[in-house]
Amino acid sequence: MLTLEGSVRRFPSGVAALVAAFEWFASRDAGFLERFAREVRGTSVHYVARDRMRMYLSRPKAGPKNSAALSRGWWIATQNSSAQKKSLIRRACELAGLKWGQDVLVDFPAHHRYRKKKGPTAKHSSNESAEAILEALRSRRSVR
Repeated sequence: MLTLEGSVRRFPSGVAALVAAFEWFASRDAGFLERFAREVRGTSVHYVARDRMRMYLSRPKAGPKNSAALSRGWWIATQNSSAQKKSLIRRACELAGLKWGQDVLVDFPAHHRYRKKKGPTAKHSSNESAEAILEALRSRRSVR
């Protein structure tokens, strides 16, 4: 979920929210993307750039696969965690002179860090795991 000056919008992914936020900042200020590209950089990535082949400094070929188009010929890096996306939007908010937590809010859904094992080594299906968790919760309630 992304809230921009009171307007709440939901997106199917963190990347979609990141792109929408940067498009919104760019629509408010024509020079925003250029300022952000100049002032906010990682050690091995340019988060916003004109040339997506130069975004990932140590892996130039990663640019086309891990970037999304912005308006006016700019690109944004998309190979980052939800926390990094949130941090980028926060930096953008500060650069735009807006108040984080008031003018701009971001809430990405929590994701599980552990993925289900695939193949013959998986002991349970996701339904069996969910059923086991529900059964454990039911047994705790009955004890209390």
